[in-house]
Amino acid sequence: MRPGAFGPVYAGPMSTFDFGVTLCGATAFQWHRIPPVVRDLLQDDLDLTVRADRRCLPKRGAHLGYLTVPLSVLATDRTSIHETKAFSYRLRTGELLPGDRVPIDPYLEVTSPAMTLLTMAPKVSELHLTMMVCEFCGAFSSIHLEEEHREAVRKLVRGKKLPDDGWKPLFVSSNGAPDPMASEGSTLSDLWQRSPLLTLEELHAFVAKHEGEWGVEKLRRAVDHAFEGARSPFEIQAALAFDTPRRAGGEGFALIGLDEEIPLSMQARSILHQNRCYADLLFPGPKGCPGVIVECQGRSVHGASGKTDRDIRRVSALETDGYRIMLITYDMLANIDAYHRVVRLLADKMGFSYVPKSEFLLKREEAFRRELFVNWNELGKMLAPKKKKREA
Repeated sequence: MRPGAFGPVYAGPMSTFDFGVTLCGATAFQWHRIPPVVRDLLQDDLDLTVRADRRCLPKRGAHLGYLTVPLSVLATDRTSIHETKAFSYRLRTGELLPGDRVPIDPYLEVTSPAMTLLTMAPKVSELHLTMMVCEFCGAFSSIHLEEEHREAVRKLVRGKKLPDDGWKPLFVSSNGAPDPMASEGSTLSDLWQRSPLLTLEELHAFVAKHEGEWGVEKLRRAVDHAFEGARSPFEIQAALAFDTPRRAGGEGFALIGLDEEIPLSMQARSILHQNRCYADLLFPGPKGCPGVIVECQGRSVHGASGKTDRDIRRVSALETDGYRIMLITYDMLANIDAYHRVVRLLADKMGFSYVPKSEFLLKREEAFRRELFVNWNELGKMLAPKKKKREA
């Protein structure tokens, strides 16, 4: 029988687990990445409200398949906090507002996407927090599924039984091209398309409601620097690299937005056969130019060569309407020498001469890029670097 089933019974100090568990922090971030169709398949014979089961967690290494141990859990009483191999606690003495928690089952819940970011803020760097905000406010999720779940998703796609919940898997054929039919031999990528979990407006309102709480100022800064509309980690990394101020390690280019809608003229429509298209990254152009568009050519979306016939038509249509186009691949962004050439080319397309960075700014860039180009699936697991103590 579970504690408190017929009213409170005093049996010593109250435990965080007495009346259910609230997952938060990195654990909740991992949960929100899992496609709902996969969540429905998850089972675990361990009950976190049972002490004997909790002791077994470290041997498993993960809970529900994808939640890395130690699990981050909310604690409401400081005396119940004792760090173990199974759990990492986040103390919260304030009352959770309606919508701050989402139920998983009757005795297990997870913090909402916004509250998840707040509980992560003290533990991760500001740049990584910004990247996580961009993912939640973007149109994708990144997760590497276990083999049994990949095959379960394949069967649903091939049987046309995939739930219409806004989450769409991306299968890639052996030649690197997208495979919407999930044919045998294709591979399920780590990238899922979905509707945004949050908007920046909602996050600004959330921050205002939690004024003064631990980590909220860092979250506020992350929200101020984040973007909406990204459809892949690549787009976020490119946007942050180009838009972040030079003193912080980026280039300081004025990014207008991601996934910006571009209405097409009659001439452009005759090439692309549609009324509008969307720019991955849109920057202002020189006088007389409506803008400079940077297209992030990911192979899993654009084919083995990074380009499809439709991509070529899009470029021609946009150039017909006066836009300047630059195509980049991930390798061009991640390789430092190629990156510097790309930056100069982008500056030229925007109509100004690039000013080389000083030695000080290059060191800032190096540190910034070390944080920016990480394994995206590991985001949230890397702790913020400790601040160096000032010498007396």
